[in-house]
Amino acid sequence: MGMTTRYRFRNYAIARDETAAPTYAAECVTGDDADCGESSSEHVTPEDVETWLACHRRDTGHTRFRRNGQLRTGGGGSPPGLCPNR
Repeated sequence: MGMTTRYRFRNYAIARDETAAPTYAAECVTGDDADCGESSSEHVTPEDVETWLACHRRDTGHTRFRRNGQLRTGGGGSPPGLCPNR
């Protein structure tokens, strides 16, 4: 009396929810032994994340960031007046 297992596979469709607003975030991955790990909060516009990137780069000199699942290297410095003074 053996026991058998039957699997029933179902087709599922994954679709983007058009009613939900996208969110953007970034994380600093600069470091040789370990990543910096500092990250922005989630924002609804990419410009807010760009501001965080520019300010973090200005304050730390870090140049490698992960944003939206992509590894990005930093460019030049932040434009004048972009980052609030600390």
